[in-house]
Amino acid sequence: MDQIQHKYVTVQGLKLHVADIGTGPNVVVFLHGFPEIWYSWRHQMIAVANAGFRAIAPDYRGYGLSDPPPEPEKTSSSDLINDLLGILDALAVPKVFLVGKDFGARPAYLFALMYPEKVLGVVTIGLPYRPPSTRSPYDKDLPEGFYINRWREPGRAEADFGRFDAKTVVRNVYILFSRSELPIAAKNQEIMDLVDSSTPLPPWFTEEDLEVYGKLYEKSGFRTALQMPYRKSTDDLAGATDSIVRVPVLFIMGNKDYVLKFPGLEHYINSGKLKEFVPDLEIPKYITVHGLNLHVADIGTGPNVVVFLHWFPEIWYSWRHQMNSVATARFRTIAPDYRGYGLSDPPPEPENTTYHDLINDLLGILDALAIPKVFLIGNDFGGRPACLFALLHPERVSGVVTLGVPYTPPMSRPQYEKSLPEGFYINRWQEPGRAEADFGRLDAKTVVRNVYILFLRSELQIAAENQEIMDLVDSSTPLPPWVIKEDLGIATDPTVKVPVLNIMGNKDYVFKFPAMADYINSGKLKEYVPNLEIDMLLGYFPRTPNMDQIQHKYITVQGLKLHVADVGTGPNVVVFLHGFPEIWYTWRHQMIALANAGFRAIAPDYRGYGLSDPPPQPEKASFLDLDNDLLAILDALAIPKVFLIGKDFGAWPAYIFAGLHPERTLGVVTMGVPYMPKLSRPQFNNHLPEGFYISRWQEPGGRAEADFGRLDAKTVIRNVYILFSRSEIPIASENQEIMDLVDSSTPLPPWFTEEDLEVYGKLYEKSGFQTALQLPYRAMKHELGIADSTIEAPAVFIMGTKDYVYEFPGMKDYITSAKLKEFVPDLEIVFLPEGTHFVHEQLPDQIQHKYIAVHGLNLHVADIGTGPNVVMFLHGFPEIWYSWRHQMIAAAGAGFRAIAPDYRGHGLSDLPPEPEKASYRDLVNDILAILEALAITKFFVVAKDYGAWPAYILALLYPDRILGVVTLGVPYLPASSRPSFAESLPEGFYISRFHEPGRAEADFRHFDATTVFRNIYILFSRSEIPIAAENQEIMDLVDPSTPLPSWLSEEDLKAYGDSYERTGFQTALQITYRSKSDDMGITELIVKVPVLVIVGQKDYFLKFPGIEDSITSGKVKEFATDLELVDMPEGTHFAQEQFPDQFNQIMLTFLKKHI
Repeated sequence: MDQIQHKYVTVQGLKLHVADIGTGPNVVVFLHGFPEIWYSWRHQMIAVANAGFRAIAPDYRGYGLSDPPPEPEKTSSSDLINDLLGILDALAVPKVFLVGKDFGARPAYLFALMYPEKVLGVVTIGLPYRPPSTRSPYDKDLPEGFYINRWREPGRAEADFGRFDAKTVVRNVYILFSRSELPIAAKNQEIMDLVDSSTPLPPWFTEEDLEVYGKLYEKSGFRTALQMPYRKSTDDLAGATDSIVRVPVLFIMGNKDYVLKFPGLEHYINSGKLKEFVPDLEIPKYITVHGLNLHVADIGTGPNVVVFLHWFPEIWYSWRHQMNSVATARFRTIAPDYRGYGLSDPPPEPENTTYHDLINDLLGILDALAIPKVFLIGNDFGGRPACLFALLHPERVSGVVTLGVPYTPPMSRPQYEKSLPEGFYINRWQEPGRAEADFGRLDAKTVVRNVYILFLRSELQIAAENQEIMDLVDSSTPLPPWVIKEDLGIATDPTVKVPVLNIMGNKDYVFKFPAMADYINSGKLKEYVPNLEIDMLLGYFPRTPNMDQIQHKYITVQGLKLHVADVGTGPNVVVFLHGFPEIWYTWRHQMIALANAGFRAIAPDYRGYGLSDPPPQPEKASFLDLDNDLLAILDALAIPKVFLIGKDFGAWPAYIFAGLHPERTLGVVTMGVPYMPKLSRPQFNNHLPEGFYISRWQEPGGRAEADFGRLDAKTVIRNVYILFSRSEIPIASENQEIMDLVDSSTPLPPWFTEEDLEVYGKLYEKSGFQTALQLPYRAMKHELGIADSTIEAPAVFIMGTKDYVYEFPGMKDYITSAKLKEFVPDLEIVFLPEGTHFVHEQLPDQIQHKYIAVHGLNLHVADIGTGPNVVMFLHGFPEIWYSWRHQMIAAAGAGFRAIAPDYRGHGLSDLPPEPEKASYRDLVNDILAILEALAITKFFVVAKDYGAWPAYILALLYPDRILGVVTLGVPYLPASSRPSFAESLPEGFYISRFHEPGRAEADFRHFDATTVFRNIYILFSRSEIPIAAENQEIMDLVDPSTPLPSWLSEEDLKAYGDSYERTGFQTALQITYRSKSDDMGITELIVKVPVLVIVGQKDYFLKFPGIEDSITSGKVKEFATDLELVDMPEGTHFAQEQFPDQFNQIMLTFLKKHI
């Protein structure tokens, strides 16, 4: 509190008080309610400042320390908005988050309506947004004594308040407004009479707090505070032209807030009506079931719903990663806290809680949310309510996934407690009071910590006679009792008939319950769950592999403890070998990707690196030591054969291992350093100056150590990453050391974070650099010990063209000539055009983004895959390369190379100097130039919308270069046979409107680019042709409350919007709709290459005059002799994004057929 600064800002002649704390770049403005002042936000301001934000809270005019206006009775919402604008301008704050409560929510919403460009987001408490047209006149539905009715009467509240000092008035209002009943006075009562003077303050509001308010209201009085909000609560939107709040909004409502009892308000919030006016809205949920307020976390809007059921001692939060992932995949996900867990109310008699209660609670939640059917996912004991719910309510269950605990009907459930010692944790926790006494010795945080530690082990938790369960861990934690003994005895048929996936970690201690492994593996479980799939995964928490799931092991080899990172459970194993100055962590992206693809991935830290022990004589470490270490690690892990992936000097142990142990090597991938047997290895030192970094670091006697020793380990790593990310060879001058080549102000590469640097720095502080300098630099001269210098295993060599190693003397020629293949016959070489020495960290994802200079413009091209057959994707309007993202990845996965340009003036490509002259001829010439620059001679074309025209033009002009054409929705019709759509449709037809120079631009200008995109995607996803009335523009055809199509996310929309914010729409409109027809010298009107037209039956284009008839009659086949038509019955104009899997299957079948 002492650090909150108090400022005065003069706005419209009034000195307004502003509390201000924090220095972060992001600013949060707190707007108080009645009878509050800035002080009501003290806790939040400090918390927000501690989290790195700047927090400011004004006192409104006439409140707290701010001046009263000269005419309080004329104060309005417009004044508050203008005051806030004046404060932000005076403090030079361009953008803010707004947090408002009670009537403070109104200026927050109004400011967001009037100045959306200044608002990052809005949080409101207790008062939802309602535009005037929907705002209920509460006073008409409530008695005359309703407090708002009374306080609206000029003078009445002042007379009521005037009987008391200001402090007592504030006390009474806080007491009244903290209740859950509406404050309504009887006919002969005033509002202040509703509070008994002996009623204590709410426990969270102290006498000291009251003193602060009392003093300030003694000074200001209540006149302005009553005027705004109560006597001006029905004013208009203060000049706002749009009634939709389009910024992100979080609305928080207390279940005991009396405002919830305003007539119709609860229905307005829960019915979805509120979301019509605030599309990007989040509401934390509490649902009342059997008298308890149960907390439910809720994310996503898809029609299919997934319910996550937690275990002990978890809460909804344990599912946070899965909820986000599943919501991203277009599901709605909800996760309740059970009664007595997390944020949910405890039951009145916890000792009587049963599984019946959990089932009934879940049923109550689903009914309250009007959800008819769900998938259920339960972990540990959460699997039991999932299976029981499926037994009792199969008609409401689409499927069940359980983790760790399989379904066991009562008659088949083993009595584990009878087969295990008395100290077995379930036996102990079933004893009333014993676990509570055990837990009660510790705070809750420690109990949860201990339970997690215990349950992450693969041993059963069994305490000795004189021990409690918490004593099994060197730091303990208390939790609610876990009753598992009780059987429901409620299902007459014990068979679960819905589909069930049971995921079991093979290190889960539950697997060691007597007879559990046999029950799962014998087929007995399938008798009760016929439609069952079982997945056995590594570790206790078998979630999708991520950084948290990488296991860290130590294996003793030749007296050294070597650290190995390990993730995944597939039968095929990939070993990652790092370079200098890296550790296992450098491969984090690739390890997770391979584990997700079904491989097991392991990455050791070499001896003396990272978490591995240093050798006793670092100066004698050699590459053969690394080979022996790797062999011992594989033997210890019982791994017979591996793929090896090495980068930088890590390529050497990969090649050595493949040379010495070919029978254990499935294949080799290396990055940045090709295989060079000694007889072919250039002596780089002989061709480069003395200051060449390898020459310097090879000097024994400590030169590199002395250079590094001037800096901490973290700075050394920073410098090496900066140096090695450049495309120049690091060479110091005579009076310089290598570390001097980096200016301390140089930022890290954008793909390498401070958090990444911290990981490396901490480990090198421990290990030092002595072994790391010996291996590789000082051991390079030693013989590798390979008798046969040829590597027979299949190999891939990846080289970033910006890798400084590529500039080593003779290196480029050695790689690009046939020399390298003499020593590695089964070799594939891949060049990554923008790749640096750390390409695996720099470009962990696959799609590369290139710029190709064509006719003076830099044109952006997305590129993925390395196959010999190329597919070029051509987008439509108003799309960019991104609209083909699903297809590009699918094509690359199927062995094709996929490229997708942004046309000139679209997306990331340059604008042409005269957009109004751009034409289809330009597009065709640009495409040809791109293909020439990429040395692509033959290719498939996949196109949609107007992108189909350059596709067909290419097929007509260059049939010898086109392997096949795929178009979405647009068959080929030569100009002479093409209907004139504009002449057959009303003047308001969108193409006619977009054809008029300037008209569409003026229409679009009313919105930001993202909104234009939103509207076009909504319009063009319909099956009706967009036609405006005479007094309408095309953008007016979309109601702003209409949601996006379910398959297009806000993130997708942002990708489009951001790109067009840069380029505008002029070129896109010109080429598509205004470009004059140009025969481009086409004499042959028949497309003779194979053509596939995919027709979305819900595409509005089918309703263009003559289009459907030309397709169904077979007329289109007259002009494309090798034509195949495939229908997508539900497909719209954007079928490739709407149904990517279906589209990809159709597309790939065609491509493979015509290779």
